[in-house]
Amino acid sequence: MDWGEIVEEKIREAMARGEFDNLPGKGKPVVIEDYPFTPPEWRLAFKILADAGFVPDWIALDNEIRERIERWYQVANSVGERKSQWLEEEVKEINKLIELFNLKVPIKWLQRRKFCPEKP
Repeated sequence: MDWGEIVEEKIREAMARGEFDNLPGKGKPVVIEDYPFTPPEWRLAFKILADAGFVPDWIALDNEIRERIERWYQVANSVGERKSQWLEEEVKEINKLIELFNLKVPIKWLQRRKFCPEKP
C-alpha cells in the first residue's frame, strides 16, 4: 500500500466515524480567493482581464522568460560541452527581458535574478 492509499484509507475511516460532520462551512462552497498576492484594489481589475483572456504584461513577460530559459537548457543539453554563439546571445537576451520584467512587476519580492546558467 502506497502513501496515497494510506491517506485515503485514513480519511474514509474518519468519515465513517463522523469526524467531518460538524465542520464549519459544511454544505457551503469553498471560497478560494482570486489573486491572493495582488493588492486588494487591483484584484477586480485582474479578474476582469483574466475572464476576458488577458493577463498583465508582466505576467506574459514572465511566461516568455520561463519558456526561453527552458528552451536554453534544451539546446544546451543537446550541444553538450560545445558552447554555441546562440547560447551566449540568448543569455544576454533573457537577462534583458528579466531587467524589463523587474521594472514592470508590481511587487518587489516577485523580481527575478539575472539568468546565470552556471548557478541554477
